[in-house]
This record gives sequence, C-alpha cells and structure tokens, in this order.
Amino acid sequence: RYESVSACEWSTARTGEERAVALAVLARQDAPQREWARQLFEKRADLALFGRALLAQALALSGTEADLTAARGVLDEVLQSAKLDAGTVYFAEVDSDAYAATFSTNVRTTAMVLQAMMRVRPDHPLADKVARYLTSARQGGRYATTQEAAFALLALQDYAQIRENEAPAFDAT
Repeated sequence: RYESVSACEWSTARTGEERAVALAVLARQDAPQREWARQLFEKRADLALFGRALLAQALALSGTEADLTAARGVLDEVLQSAKLDAGTVYFAEVDSDAYAATFSTNVRTTAMVLQAMMRVRPDHPLADKVARYLTSARQGGRYATTQEAAFALLALQDYAQIRENEAPAFDAT
C-alpha cells in the first residue's frame, strides 16, 4: 500500500497536471489523497482537459459522496469541450503546444476523458462516440505514440468491462 503523501513531497510536483496524474494513480491503488484532491479541485480551471479528467477520476475513486459529486461537476465541465466529428466525439486541448512536453495528444486526452466517464457517468450518452473515436484513431492499425496506445487501450478496456458486460452470443451456422 501507498502511504499518504506529505505536504513537502506534494509541493515538489511542478504542475497541476502532474498532481492530477499522481492523485489518479494513488486513487486507483486504493490510496486516495482526498485533501490534496479537494485542493486541486479548487484550482481546476487552471488545468488542461486531461488534468481535469484525471482529477475527476481521483475524486470519483475517493469513496465519498461529496467527492463523487465534485467529480461529476468536473466531468461536466470537461464534456463542454467535446468536439463532434463524423459520428465520433473527441477532446482537444485549447493550446496543445503547451502540453507537448507531457506527450499530450487529442487521442490521449480523449482516452483520459473516457476513463473519467466510466468512473463518474458510465451511462453517459457520449461514451459510445468517444470509444468509437478511440478505435478509429489508429492509422495503419497503430496509434501514433505509445502514450496514445497505452491510454486508449486502458480506456477501451474500462469501456468494455462496464458497457459491454454481457458476453456476445455467437452462433455458427
């Protein structure tokens, strides 16, 4: 198990996005940092879309109804940035160059949003279109970067586990 992060260690994270990554990872390991998540929630307007998606995940996994309500609010804010394109939905940072150093791409951001949707609002009507975007984003059967591949596959796994919970019935004739 992970120990609670001390204030000194927390202050060494350089950006809100780095903090959001840390909070999401710790929450997935059943070690949510509720106080730090609440503090970042207060500064969420300064976060990139992917940072807000990660914050929503961390809040949703914290285990309290108040944090789940906050996660819904953060996700709703993120969903306002949805971009519709040929039956798919994706998410793009306003200033993608600002996050290039973090390997941010539209595919990776969209995958993080889908993961947040599956934790916060798994029945959201846009989820199918977001998943469709992630499956159609591959070029020549591949994602452009390993970051895209990793996050897209993790998000699609979450999607499949939650949304496609019945095994398909295949009949061979």
